[in-house]
Amino acid sequence: MLPKDRFSNMTNTLCQLLASAIERQRERLDRQQNGHNPLDNGPAESVTVSSAPEETPKETDDHERQ
Repeated sequence: MLPKDRFSNMTNTLCQLLASAIERQRERLDRQQNGHNPLDNGPAESVTVSSAPEETPKETDDHERQ
């Protein structure tokens, strides 16, 4: 049972990572389609571990508009 549990845990982890990557890619594409400069996404994409990764780009975008 141990190898099966290990395989299941790895599969779940991979699925979570894939779902996170897809969500980040969708958010990036949404920002690009809304007319934001794709180069602005560079620093936000490099930060992969954060409590609220969505808030950082919005704050910088709002600051740049003002």
